[in-house]
Amino acid sequence: MMLIERDSVLVFLGAFFFYVLMAFGGFFSFLSQYVFFSLSVLLIFFASVFFYLLKSRGSEFGFVFYVLLVFSVFLLIGTIRSYEPVYALEKFDAFIVVTLIASILSGKLISNYGQYRFWHYYLFVSLAILAMTVLFKLKFGLMDRDVRFFLNGPIVFGWLMGFAALVSYVNFLRRQKLHLLLATALFSLAVVWTASKGPLVALAFVFLYFSVTHRIGRRYLLLGGFLAIGVAAVFFDVLWTAFLDSRFSGVYRLAQADVTQSDWGSIGIRQAMLFDSLAKVLEFPLLGIGLGNYQYDVLFYPHNEHLEVFLELGVFAGFFHVLVVMWMLVKSNVEYRGYILFFVLCTSFSGDIGYLRFVYVFGFLGVILRTSYVMKNCKC
Repeated sequence: MMLIERDSVLVFLGAFFFYVLMAFGGFFSFLSQYVFFSLSVLLIFFASVFFYLLKSRGSEFGFVFYVLLVFSVFLLIGTIRSYEPVYALEKFDAFIVVTLIASILSGKLISNYGQYRFWHYYLFVSLAILAMTVLFKLKFGLMDRDVRFFLNGPIVFGWLMGFAALVSYVNFLRRQKLHLLLATALFSLAVVWTASKGPLVALAFVFLYFSVTHRIGRRYLLLGGFLAIGVAAVFFDVLWTAFLDSRFSGVYRLAQADVTQSDWGSIGIRQAMLFDSLAKVLEFPLLGIGLGNYQYDVLFYPHNEHLEVFLELGVFAGFFHVLVVMWMLVKSNVEYRGYILFFVLCTSFSGDIGYLRFVYVFGFLGVILRTSYVMKNCKC
């Protein structure tokens, strides 16, 4: 009994640390005033992992390290060329270091204790964070989007809640438990609460993907479609008015090619940054403009992590990124392919290179759990 309790505490703490790692994105920002100390810690950490992998040849996490090692070369070149090397190192930390730690941590826990158990505790952690966020926002501004969503801003909070909704939905399709369906609805409402269009679009797309690729999901998709049509028909006037008064109405105006001046801060600026960033990619194709230099060399911040790789690190890094993501999509199973797609879409609307950890952690997990001996020994 004590062993079960100790294991439960261990998995819960692991799931909590995993959430915090993904939410905060590294350690360097807390230690940036101690630059040389931080660099020493990063070097010692990488050397330790490297020698550990050399000692345990055939480790299922070896390819994770080597993919990130190649990316580290691109990032270090970008850091050398950066006008803000400390800021560049924060990006390196947020992407490379966090991805490596989070991938190994979650992979080991899933291998030892099973996928359902790990993600079950992760959902508990997400629910606790959501509850604390509601309490925090009740005090400082429940519907004020400028007030932080406790640990994060609205966009990253929306990503994390959207992912929790997808984990809940996948497990609901497998186990048909009502509490998982309720969790799906609750986390989905949290995404709507952020009023962030990117994670909401990504969530809707991957919900559709999971529903279509799962036999029971197709049944619920059909039922949900009829229910949505019925609700929309009865409450059309109220719902349509509320939609047009919300931030989400910009999506409708974009589809109608009728973007107004009020959409500039969300849609118009993204259109401008796209052309501006593409022009700079063509101007500096080989090595890019340097890590973090968008604030000096382009008019607008890209708001697209994949484009930012081409912009700041050059076409070689950009094509390497595209190939690795495509490889992870092909190698992963349906569940993790959906998670990768969710974060690929989210990071196409906002974020910087540091947030690529969301794409790569779940991409690496998808490959590890499908192709290595972890899955053979997994208590899933």
